[in-house]
Amino acid sequence: MDQIPVIDFAKIAQEPGKEQNWEEISEEVRKACHGIGFMHILNHGIRKETIESAFEESKKFFQLPQSRKNDFPLNAANKYRGYTRSGQELLSPNSAFEYREAFSLVGINSPQKFPEELPTFQKALFDLEKECNSHFAHSLDSMGGLEVRNAAGHWTPATPIADTVLVNLGDIMEIWTGGYFKATGHRVLIPEEEIRRRTPRQSIAYFVQLDDDWMITPLKSTENYKFKDNFESMSYAEFLDKRIGDTYQY
Repeated sequence: MDQIPVIDFAKIAQEPGKEQNWEEISEEVRKACHGIGFMHILNHGIRKETIESAFEESKKFFQLPQSRKNDFPLNAANKYRGYTRSGQELLSPNSAFEYREAFSLVGINSPQKFPEELPTFQKALFDLEKECNSHFAHSLDSMGGLEVRNAAGHWTPATPIADTVLVNLGDIMEIWTGGYFKATGHRVLIPEEEIRRRTPRQSIAYFVQLDDDWMITPLKSTENYKFKDNFESMSYAEFLDKRIGDTYQY
């Protein structure tokens, strides 16, 4: 599979009790997870106004002065909640600096600081979380720039499609399935066009997390699919601490 498929959930939304609809959509999802590890979902059930509000309120946060954003630092002490400044997170082992800011939150009921001068920022993000809770990890993208490595090893654009969310699988799904489902490499490039370079790019990513004591190891049912012979089983808490520890610069 070289291109990211578009999967329309309309049939199961309109006739949720019809088993054939679930079987057909499930097969499309399986093919996408096995083939490229990404999919665009249409008729996903998240309200457009909820998405627009989250984008608008997030934009206000990142327009705050740098000194104010620094009042909400993301670090191990606050369980990786808060603001990530440019250069703090390095996702590529070849990077010396990455131009990206982020604001991370962990659950509606988790204690976290928000700027008082943005009274609707917290509500907009939590409203979006509530509507995402029944979905895979997915991304909402304002202008594109994301590229995905396909099965042939070539980079293909994940161009935003109106009214869809972009879903991708993470490392844990790949490990659990012994490599049958793909955690596909992806990147965001700085645009070549000057006008796009000067336009801030926004995206909102929602991740499904596990309880800390869940074990990360290939399932027995995946014996026919080889992942890594030297993979060491670990708890999700250990997995997450290692991953974030390798990524963030404090």
